[in-house]
Amino acid sequence: MNKSKLFLIIVLVLVLLPLTILIIAPSVILSSKQGRGFVFKQVNKSIPGSLSAQECSGGWQQGLNCRQVTYTDQGMHLDVADLSLSPGLWSLITTPEDLGTITLNEPVVVLARPVAQPAPSNEPKENSTVDAPQKSATEPSPETAATTEPEKDPAAEPGYLQKMQAKLVINKALVRLDGTEQQEIIRNGNLVADIKEGNIDLDLDLGTGENGQASVTGTLQLPPVFEGSLLEVLKTDVQLKLTNIQTGPLLLLAGGDTVPQGQGTLAADIKLASGDNGGLKVQGPIAITDVDMSGGVLGDDHPRFNKLALELDLQRASDNSWQVPVLQLFSDFGTLDLQCSYTESGFTGNGTGKIDLSLLLSQFPNLFKIREGLRLDKGELNLALDLNKQGERLEVLANAALESLAGRRDRESFAWESPLRLNLDGKLENNRPEVKKLTLEAPFLDLEGQGTPEQFSLSGSANLDQAMR
Repeated sequence: MNKSKLFLIIVLVLVLLPLTILIIAPSVILSSKQGRGFVFKQVNKSIPGSLSAQECSGGWQQGLNCRQVTYTDQGMHLDVADLSLSPGLWSLITTPEDLGTITLNEPVVVLARPVAQPAPSNEPKENSTVDAPQKSATEPSPETAATTEPEKDPAAEPGYLQKMQAKLVINKALVRLDGTEQQEIIRNGNLVADIKEGNIDLDLDLGTGENGQASVTGTLQLPPVFEGSLLEVLKTDVQLKLTNIQTGPLLLLAGGDTVPQGQGTLAADIKLASGDNGGLKVQGPIAITDVDMSGGVLGDDHPRFNKLALELDLQRASDNSWQVPVLQLFSDFGTLDLQCSYTESGFTGNGTGKIDLSLLLSQFPNLFKIREGLRLDKGELNLALDLNKQGERLEVLANAALESLAGRRDRESFAWESPLRLNLDGKLENNRPEVKKLTLEAPFLDLEGQGTPEQFSLSGSANLDQAMR
């Protein structure tokens, strides 16, 4: 073998050997336990939790595929039977904005039950001193801050989200609440999300409990950069449908000492649509039936009722003002019909309602406790309210009418069929209340008052004989 051929062989070896190693390196690293351990160790340094996988494969042209993927973070544990990313390493390097198809098969999420945190005490600890705030060691000095430019995140550059393309597919997801008996929140969850040029087409379908179903379909439009609140920058056209959703697991997930626990069945059909310049509309019915709740803010009360329904119509304008053309509430206790609007300078609102006092007091005896031994068997209250607030001035116009009343007090029956009407015209300005006119009318009573807490006048007449009949 002459020297020229030997030289050529050496050159080919020196060129082809690193190239061969470079080509097979991703597959070798991902397929070996030590290689995967090194990769995930580096990944875990930049994420809050811990990520690992039992098996992985991939290459420059072959997409990534991992089995038995596990992610653990505070309050959450995730197991994924199979995770795949369609593009190979070379495609991700040359076209990083195209993430291809990301598929998660049979993910199982276990959420920790929230633990109620004790309320912070305002009392200072003994022998405690208040020190002046210390400057962080990592906080730059004014001189350094003036000359050092912050690092730029490529993902936050304008246009990045508009260039990104991906398809996220989740099959047969399961979400449980941790505890002695793991309670199922979501079962058979399926999601297809197409992301292209800043638009996300959503198709989410999942089950809850025995017969519960939930679906979200529509489009989200992402901004080039997130500046301001999510409601201001995110454009939506989404339909949310809930059927036979059991509220028990949701209340457990909310946790806290003030959240009541119990059962109920939730249904909704809500439309969320964005308008121009940050506007938003939220419209549709929400209903909860077969309610049985106790604890939390309810205290010793244990309400049970058949239905509570809400007809919702919320509209937010680009100036952050809110309009509520329709807000109707229907329940066993009565009905409410409200309209209101809110701006940064004030709000206006008016509404009417009808309340069954006997049912309300029987379901919330401790909240509306009037006196011991009192029980209402009949009582209907009609309300009308008009509010107007501008700056520090709040004007109130209220009317209440009690049409009839019957019940027992200390085992003695009583009945009152005569109407009782209360009318109030007042204002609150700079935290000073003033009653322009207050009237109380009944067949046996006629009162009228006006003034301020410092100077209030009340006049009228009463027929005590007629009142005792």
